[in-house]
Amino acid sequence: MYKCQINVYLILIQKGKILMLKRANTGFMDGMYSLPAGKLDKGERIHQALCREVKEEVGIDIFADDEWIKNTYILHRYSKEGTVAMDFFFRHSKYSGKARNMEPEKCAEVAWFPLNAIPENTIPYIKLGIQNSLQGIVLDEHIWE
Repeated sequence: MYKCQINVYLILIQKGKILMLKRANTGFMDGMYSLPAGKLDKGERIHQALCREVKEEVGIDIFADDEWIKNTYILHRYSKEGTVAMDFFFRHSKYSGKARNMEPEKCAEVAWFPLNAIPENTIPYIKLGIQNSLQGIVLDEHIWE
């Protein structure tokens, strides 16, 4: 029996750059880049979780509209630990506030990178999510063996 986890990720693009976070002190992929992201809380809708996590991690407000609904990518993956993950990547460009590191105990850096220069040390399934989203792919299955 697999444990299922639902995760949300924000692919925030402004002026040809993407917002990324460098993980630190979490015990999972520390030193690697990811996106503003998180897990759903019990009873929470996917878009609510995304708005909450983005506010908690980078201090900005995003709003549900047609843009991110049209630009969604879903990754279904299995981890080595036996967890089934459903990852929802939302591509968006509208927000209010200034992106900054709101969780320095878990994040070493918040930075904008050109879309053609995503850091080499980006978590592999995050890189896959970014690439597939930008190519207009809607769904992918990725199995870890």
